[in-house]
Amino acid sequence: MEPKKAIVGIEIGTVSSSIGIWTGNAIRNNTIPSCVAFTDHNEPITGDKAIEQLDTNVPNTIVDARRLIGARYSDIDGGEDLIRLWPFQVVPSMNDEPRFLVRSLSTLNCYSPEEIVCMILMSLKEYAEKELGYNREDEVVIDAVISVPCLFSNSQKMATLEAARMAAARMRLLNPNVTETAIFLDSFYEDYALNVTITQATVQETSKDLFSKCQKAVAQCLQDSRTFQVHQVILVGGCSGIPIIREMLKVLCGVNELWEFQNQRSCVAQGATILAASLSGEAVRLPISEVTPMTLGVECPEDMPMCNFIPRYTRVPSTCIRQSFKTGADALGVVKVAVYEGENEVTVENNLLGYFIFGGIEPAERGEPDPIITVSLAIDNNGTVIVSAVAEDKSGSRQLPRPKMFKRKLSSEEFLQLENDLEQEEVKRKKQIARQNVMQFATFMCREVPCEGIHEAFSASQDWRIKYAVGKAESLLNENQLPDVRNLEYLQKTYFQILHEREYTTEEVVVYNEKAAAKLKEVQSTQPYYVCRRCQHYMSKAEHVVPIEVRHSFLCVCYN
Repeated sequence: MEPKKAIVGIEIGTVSSSIGIWTGNAIRNNTIPSCVAFTDHNEPITGDKAIEQLDTNVPNTIVDARRLIGARYSDIDGGEDLIRLWPFQVVPSMNDEPRFLVRSLSTLNCYSPEEIVCMILMSLKEYAEKELGYNREDEVVIDAVISVPCLFSNSQKMATLEAARMAAARMRLLNPNVTETAIFLDSFYEDYALNVTITQATVQETSKDLFSKCQKAVAQCLQDSRTFQVHQVILVGGCSGIPIIREMLKVLCGVNELWEFQNQRSCVAQGATILAASLSGEAVRLPISEVTPMTLGVECPEDMPMCNFIPRYTRVPSTCIRQSFKTGADALGVVKVAVYEGENEVTVENNLLGYFIFGGIEPAERGEPDPIITVSLAIDNNGTVIVSAVAEDKSGSRQLPRPKMFKRKLSSEEFLQLENDLEQEEVKRKKQIARQNVMQFATFMCREVPCEGIHEAFSASQDWRIKYAVGKAESLLNENQLPDVRNLEYLQKTYFQILHEREYTTEEVVVYNEKAAAKLKEVQSTQPYYVCRRCQHYMSKAEHVVPIEVRHSFLCVCYN
């Protein structure tokens, strides 16, 4: 016997959470507080029973979990001021993720916002299974549509999906056109209460800047949607009851009356349920188009404005959009693509979704054109960003392997793996730089120091060193693989020595500067002194550090 088909929609709110169950042409709803409490034995309690413990078990009663989901501890809205107002304790993890600290009789436990949201989802899921009459182990709710605020970032969406996976449910995310704000205060200060009467005129005067922001947001929404005539306005949310907001909407939208739900606490869940029924085929297919709320782009080099790929309000799923970039001379086989969302032209002011590291790109040699990378961005049904890249280098055009996306907050395993990868790339980069440096010196040596007919001023050992160095340089330049960095650095120092020996071959260097020669004669009567052939520094024989003698000419510490 196949299990009954479940059609449910869920809203996880800051204050309360709702679930809608599709039954024929009707929707059954249930709303519970978005609250989780833990007993002395560390057993979780959700909903109304958890709210009852606010007075007796305040430190272990958690609310506002949705506010922290997918966020970093250092980026919490309100910062330390908001954290101090909460009656429960929030601490940062090693990865800068917020954790709720819960104390039981014998243990101290930390829970992530995803785990708290998962407990709320499981409570709603159990209610749906009970309403549907599920009593067998294989009769469980595993598919649902869950709504999230329209300005949820990609990391917040992914965290919500993670909470759904913990609750053993496959969720599809829906962005409703509403955002919610709530403030939770256990008390004003310790046991003191605050009772103040505020008139409507005072509210309008003190909140004038907020109302102005609302007005600009509505006007921007109408402009972006290219809507010139509004037939009906539906109000959802606590702020929809403010008189000045209602009057402002009437004027901006050109309507006489506003329509609102009788039960606003469950209307968003009802919308998610209707979408679930439409997707399952149980209801008439609705022409619903989800959009991405913010522009998606990648970081450009040299502090250039963000390169926009997918404009805001693009329908989801979006088609693949491509743009090409030159990797530049310093790419050295690796390209990092950082994906941001936001409207600011300054890339770092936007929200970093994560970055991809593409390897296997062959760097261009001197005189060759730089490799070209074509980056593609797309968004799937759940709003997940998909990035791919095609490389065009001297090996031809080919699809690069799609790497794992590194989020802005890495786990310890991911961090160690990334650190190891970056160390390997750094070694390769140093080898490439050293090879380029040696190539420049070797090219010069092969041109300026012929292997036959070495300058007569050089001794036989110096003659052999020059021949060996030039031959070694030619062999290194002909190798396909990068040689060891230490060998290259040693060869580079050898080139320096040979160049100095070729440039300074006679003792005239010592007396070239008349002042230096006079000083030399003056001090030679007391003890043997020498003059650095580069900086004319006077030194005793014990002071010189480079054991290279060219007819009484030495190098001092300036050589290093």
